[in-house]
Amino acid sequence: MPTPRQEKKPSLLVIGGGGHGRVVLEAAFLSGQFARVVAIDPEASKNWSLSFADCVSDEIEVVRPDETWLFVPAVGSAVLRKKFLDTYREKGFAPTSVFHPASVVSPSARMGLGSVVLASGIIAVQAKIGDGVIVNNGAIVEHDCEVGDFSHLAPGAVLAGGSSLGSGCFLGANSSVRHGTSVTSEVIIGHGAVVTRDITAPGTFVGNPARRLPERVKVTE
Repeated sequence: MPTPRQEKKPSLLVIGGGGHGRVVLEAAFLSGQFARVVAIDPEASKNWSLSFADCVSDEIEVVRPDETWLFVPAVGSAVLRKKFLDTYREKGFAPTSVFHPASVVSPSARMGLGSVVLASGIIAVQAKIGDGVIVNNGAIVEHDCEVGDFSHLAPGAVLAGGSSLGSGCFLGANSSVRHGTSVTSEVIIGHGAVVTRDITAPGTFVGNPARRLPERVKVTE
């Protein structure tokens, strides 16, 4: 009897070969969803050492017309993630999201394009994730939460049930946002900070409870 025809897996271009890019590349490789995973990074390609995937300076080195190639932006900068998402779509590639096999994503969650959920990351029931979002190792987006485009939840960050995070935000490692709380766009939440009330204007917030830093004080991610 004829055997069912198997669909050929697509291959994946990971746009970025730095630290975050390598993490995304490994997650994509471990997921088993892609025939090949390749990083695109002119600088990283000079000293590339990962044995399971190549790093090239330009997609023309690997892309062939008989293959299906998807892509995911994989850099820490929200500005660059947006730039790469736009640039590679204009080149004719389709964006996709990457899920580490040790992550948990609810079937009822709504995922944007070009987002990543890394090891032990959790996206709970009916959460909504925008485009180009990073849910890093061990970060949690609880039920009915919303995360805006190009935001980043660092390792161990928690967005409690029914809360929201605007676009271009950074939620630092082991920080948390209280349930039902709203954080506007372009906000940086420092590592370990606890957000207990709505944040309605951009800025940098640290401490427990989280308080806004004066503009002259700068915090690096």
